[in-house]
Amino acid sequence: MNKKTTSTVVRFYIAFAVCVVLPVTLLISPAHATTCIDPLSDPDGDGWGYENGMSCMVNTNAPQTAGACVDHDGDGWGWNGVASCLVTAEPSSSVQSSVPATTQQPTVQAQTASGTAQSSSLTNSCATTLSSGANLYNAISSTSGRICLRPGNYSLPNTLSFQSNQTLIALDPSNPPVINTSAVRTMATTGRSNVTIDNIVIDGNGSGAREFGILVGNGSNNITLNNVVIRNTFGIGVGITGAANVTIRGGTITNIGQDTRLRQAVWTANNSRNITINGLTVRGRVNDVAGGDHAITCIDVDGFTVTNTRTEYAGSGAVAINNCSRIVVTNNELHNGREHGVDIVNGSIGATVSGNNITGFDRSAMVFDDHDWQCAGCGSNPTEITVSNNRMSGNNRINLARCRGIAVDSQMVVNPSQQQLNRDWVRITTDNQVDSDSSLFCQHIH
Repeated sequence: MNKKTTSTVVRFYIAFAVCVVLPVTLLISPAHATTCIDPLSDPDGDGWGYENGMSCMVNTNAPQTAGACVDHDGDGWGWNGVASCLVTAEPSSSVQSSVPATTQQPTVQAQTASGTAQSSSLTNSCATTLSSGANLYNAISSTSGRICLRPGNYSLPNTLSFQSNQTLIALDPSNPPVINTSAVRTMATTGRSNVTIDNIVIDGNGSGAREFGILVGNGSNNITLNNVVIRNTFGIGVGITGAANVTIRGGTITNIGQDTRLRQAVWTANNSRNITINGLTVRGRVNDVAGGDHAITCIDVDGFTVTNTRTEYAGSGAVAINNCSRIVVTNNELHNGREHGVDIVNGSIGATVSGNNITGFDRSAMVFDDHDWQCAGCGSNPTEITVSNNRMSGNNRINLARCRGIAVDSQMVVNPSQQQLNRDWVRITTDNQVDSDSSLFCQHIH
């Protein structure tokens, strides 16, 4: 009998001990069917679903008005016929209700490395919702807008290339989906605008993402990575090249690189503009040997900000700035790296370095230098750097610097007067703190 005619067929299966499965068919009068509230109750798209203990009809022509909040899986979130909703009351039956999402805006709190809570609104409807194991390539190529992933594991053997105006987001941020990658580049936004990746885990399982976990490639604009975790990859965590207006907010990049050398967690280069990193955690491996890459690198970028970020066990320096401009490095926790905590070199101009806690680096806490020794005269001294209210302790662990604080090129003017602002200079205020047995700043040793 066709379930779309006068009666509805619901089949139950009874399994006997001898493993013979017999179908038992019951007829349910259409009068008992209700209108489905949750569109996900109709997984095969035939217009019929099942929720709240009975069959229901999906009325695609019904007006879009909010009703009761129905939570099938008991995770505290449901659907009210229009948008996601938060179930606020203890269930008294199979139907749970709450204030409709049109009047109450649920949020999920995401904790950053600095301890500042950030909110990701989940009130917008998903254009499509995928379950564990689904084909992400099909979704990205055929869906505009918001693509939601249920908890579980997803596989990416090849690069997932976004379209403009797309969001890939966890349906449950407290239980984010895991993208298992074996691709050379896991995800790419090259040439795209307005792309957001939100509360997603990328796991290279020790061999994947040999180039990039995420590549924000040439022509990318308005790209946001919100609470993204990248772990166990061979290559760079996030590569940003020739892009503009990129924000990395929260998240963790850990255990990247091969052998015993840490790769770069974030690499930004090639005339990118307006890059902001806020609340990121970068964690290397305790036993990484010297010679790995900097944790966060800026090369030829205009507008580069690193705030409220924590790095541990960098293979080289923590934050390295090379020929960049409009630089802000503030309120970061930088610990236990192989070179310097903050490294500003090669013609960089206009930097504010303040409120950072820098401990346990092999060399001095900071260095400001031309680095022309490294590239046969290619560099020039950085200019216009203000350093204030930083705490520096336990650095110069292997005695490769003249002080534990700030190493400055001998050609730079330290604490310039107003008459000297046309020269290379660094202003170091008296509220900076360093170990009692060390000077606050000293000449850099090449």
